[in-house]
Amino acid sequence: MNNQYTALFKQLTNYTASDAQDPKEQPDNAKLWEMLLDVASQSDNLQIYFEVFSHYLNLVPEFRSTPCQRLLDTMAKGADKSIKAEERAKIVLPLFIALPFTTCENAVQIIKSAIAIADDLMKEKNDIPTQYIENFDDILLDAIEVDYVPEILKAFKDSIEGDMFVAGLLCFAPVVADACRMAPEMISDYIAYIAKAFEGELLSKAAGCRFIDFLCDYFMDDMEVCPPLQQLLDFVLPLMNESNINCVKIAYHALCAMVDAHVFPEEDVDAILALLDKFTTPTAYKYFFKILRIILSPDDDSCDCGDECCEHHHDDDGEHVNLQTVQKLLTFSVETIKSDKSNLIKSHCFDLLADIASLDKDYIEDSYQEVFAVAKKFIDENQYETYPWITAFHIIGQEYFPMQTKENVKQIITAVISNINNEAVGDKKLRYIMFTDVCHLIGKGGSDEHIQEATRIALEILNDSDIKFVSHGCAATICLLPKLSPESAATAFETVSTRAKQTESSEELNQLMETLNQLLEKFSIPHEKIEPLIKAILTGDMKTLNGMKPVDIIPSDGSYFVFLASYIRKYPLPGAEVCNTLIQWLEANVEDSIEMVLEPLSAGVEACAVKEDGAKKIVSIIKEYISKLSPHEISIVEPALDCLTAINQSYPSTLKPVDDIFNYLTEAVQHLAETGEEEDFEYEGVQAMPTVAKFVFNVYANDAEVEVNEDLLGSLVSMMPFTPEFEGTSELLQCLVDMLSDQERFESIVLVTLKMFTELLLLKKTELQEFNIDDEVLKAMKDTLKQICKKKPAIAKQITKEFQSSRSKVNRFNTLIR
Repeated sequence: MNNQYTALFKQLTNYTASDAQDPKEQPDNAKLWEMLLDVASQSDNLQIYFEVFSHYLNLVPEFRSTPCQRLLDTMAKGADKSIKAEERAKIVLPLFIALPFTTCENAVQIIKSAIAIADDLMKEKNDIPTQYIENFDDILLDAIEVDYVPEILKAFKDSIEGDMFVAGLLCFAPVVADACRMAPEMISDYIAYIAKAFEGELLSKAAGCRFIDFLCDYFMDDMEVCPPLQQLLDFVLPLMNESNINCVKIAYHALCAMVDAHVFPEEDVDAILALLDKFTTPTAYKYFFKILRIILSPDDDSCDCGDECCEHHHDDDGEHVNLQTVQKLLTFSVETIKSDKSNLIKSHCFDLLADIASLDKDYIEDSYQEVFAVAKKFIDENQYETYPWITAFHIIGQEYFPMQTKENVKQIITAVISNINNEAVGDKKLRYIMFTDVCHLIGKGGSDEHIQEATRIALEILNDSDIKFVSHGCAATICLLPKLSPESAATAFETVSTRAKQTESSEELNQLMETLNQLLEKFSIPHEKIEPLIKAILTGDMKTLNGMKPVDIIPSDGSYFVFLASYIRKYPLPGAEVCNTLIQWLEANVEDSIEMVLEPLSAGVEACAVKEDGAKKIVSIIKEYISKLSPHEISIVEPALDCLTAINQSYPSTLKPVDDIFNYLTEAVQHLAETGEEEDFEYEGVQAMPTVAKFVFNVYANDAEVEVNEDLLGSLVSMMPFTPEFEGTSELLQCLVDMLSDQERFESIVLVTLKMFTELLLLKKTELQEFNIDDEVLKAMKDTLKQICKKKPAIAKQITKEFQSSRSKVNRFNTLIR
């Protein structure tokens, strides 16, 4: 967002967030339209804008009809056939986000122009304009004024039944399922479109596949209207063997949708496996095995992430896997590897076996040696096209059978590094993914003799002229971290930081910043190599910042602040100046920046880069910020509480008095109880409770003078233990042990705390281990329980009332307090 719109957006968010809107504070509608179109043409993250503008439209309905010359000019250019289709495609992009906010007449015109552009692009290139038509995927009919929907659907229908059948079908597909729900009587017409599409040429058939893909979402609601499976397969399967990659991808997504919607039952694995013989091209094989991996891991979203997803997906969570399905896929893979099928098909089976083994190594215990013998033969015979698909299985071998597969691992490392530029292996993307697998093997000790060469290649990838490949360089570098020399790490850091300043993509920036974080945490990078990046972040001298401070970017990008936190921890002396700058940002713009800025400031407090005067300023800002929040907003207070906890441990006096903070937290906890949401851990407010408890317990455990807020303390203890996913359980329990050393002061929570201690201590060993409680803390809990129960037998009786019907639990409890 440009600087000129930052203040306007803040005005908009304040207006929509207010409980009672003041007409004097209402933003200028014409300027809002300018801002909406501007950010829609620049930002790759529009969710925050969409939500705020939707709320504003509810408050100010006349915004929809506010005249905006820029909107009209953009629409006119989008419909101007004298302008090249590619240029018009760029011009109309902001109009897609404008659809829910404009008039019916404008919305219909936008749809008609957008379909016409798709038609022109398709005819110019004789191909599916996949990137452009993806914009239609973001159209949500339920976000559009309900009275406008029939006219918009008519615009799609007119294009399909007019002279833009294929383009209309491609563009209408993403909304067809919702259209069916709104008018079920139209389903027969829509299914007829599919049959007509497959009477046409290749691009028409691809449009039919895309229609099937999205229509499957409706078939899940009403399977009776679904065409026969064999008919759909006859439509889709032939496209999987086409040379046009865009058509193959569309057919692949249609098959995935059929499996997902149970049009093609995923439990009928044998029938799906039988489809292999229908495919004849390397691309078709690749997508067929992707479908098998989706069947193996039903919760995997890989069918929705396009061709840019990782070629290898290995899911360590076997919780939702059908054992019969696993066994059939295992048998299929092993038998195919031993068969006379092509080497390429066999190599894909290696990749599938890697997924299966990641669920449980026992699946391949009996077959891995003969499978590796085939892999060795591939490499011995220079079967280059198999290399990308067998590397993942070597990772499995190294992890589960390190001694038995040591030589195999060395062989694949040598083969891949020697052929990293060999196009016979595959395209550049596939070779880089394969190389990342090999870097994983090297990082785990697979072949120290190749470290230097692997590092050189990783740095080359980081310097690739095409920045889209840099993510592979990041992944390879992270895999090599355990083996990198300090000199190589410093060079890698310098290279990655340069690319971080150059990229315009927030997604790529996050990958680059994560790599920088890991390098910074593991190595002592010379400060002179870090300083330029720190300066660039603080001054906005990065393409993603466009001259703006990170706190002024909307939506905020947390990767900058995570990196600043890592930097401050590693270099607290120069980090002190960074902390001063962050405090200034906080003072100037607390509402918009507090959640992001407080993470590096918390690191600064812990590393003593923030001194007591700075801590006082932070506490004052946080207190004022919290005073303006309502109880249901507790989830956004988490970063503030984390920072206050750090400050309490370093400068406890700066927090006093804490009454105002505790009073707010008491109201927030009571709000959860009143709404009945305290038992729902999916609710954001409940998820904040461990952080609330950490702050409150730390204050009480370390300051004997703070008056006990019995309501707050008792409510928090009664919510424990929090779920095992919370990593701070051990610290909280230690705080409670410390508090119970003063039973008189904390008398109100003695019983509820000991009940909670008992609940944990009576868990099965495997269940208790999930909470990751330190041994010394467990011992302290047992000692506290034993000590108090011996002195006060009545408490022991009250505790056993909870499980008196279970003799084994009573016996185990009596053993605990003996």
